[in-house]
Amino acid sequence: MLPEWIQQISDFFPSEVYLQWSRVQGAMWTLAGYVIIFYLLRLTNLCRSITGRSIHRIPYIALAATIPFALILPIAPTSMALFRIELAVTVPHFLIILYVLAANLRSAPEALAQLMAHNHRPP
Repeated sequence: MLPEWIQQISDFFPSEVYLQWSRVQGAMWTLAGYVIIFYLLRLTNLCRSITGRSIHRIPYIALAATIPFALILPIAPTSMALFRIELAVTVPHFLIILYVLAANLRSAPEALAQLMAHNHRPP
């Protein structure tokens, strides 16, 4: 059971208002996720290029594949649709992060060592 004061506060928020603010919050978090993952990919590709490894391309494609879902997120008709759309966006994002971290366990430290040892300027 909820305390009475929490119930009184929730009475001020009809479900439509709650859904609208959930859409806004979901859109903002999704946008932040795109920015973070894009720059993570850029940083790891920089490390890979310093160490002479081929750069990542597939994660960019996977990231781009989630954009259509993110575009319909602000107009999700129900809270369940909002939840499912968020899953369609965030699960691939987390998988991209895990893949990039696992695939670059060696290249990132090697790139840092090369930068420190040779005062190497990135391309």
